[in-house]
Amino acid sequence: MVVSQSSAAMAAMAGKLSLSFGAAALPLQEDVKILGMEMDQGLRFDSHVKTIAKKASHRISALRRMASFLDRKGRLLLYKA
Repeated sequence: MVVSQSSAAMAAMAGKLSLSFGAAALPLQEDVKILGMEMDQGLRFDSHVKTIAKKASHRISALRRMASFLDRKGRLLLYKA
């Protein structure tokens, strides 16, 4: 058996792979979340980085909206929370 590292060969093999645990067939998934980290089939973290960036953006915008109603001590407390 010859193993090729080309992406074309891997793509051709990906459709043929099947995993099972005992008698139960395990479905292949695009992304997997393990210990809080999201990885795709190529072991890349693109989806994880997008998710974290989106969460950070939402939190920063919430801080920005609330900042005008708080004093300096309140803003610092909210930032550290």
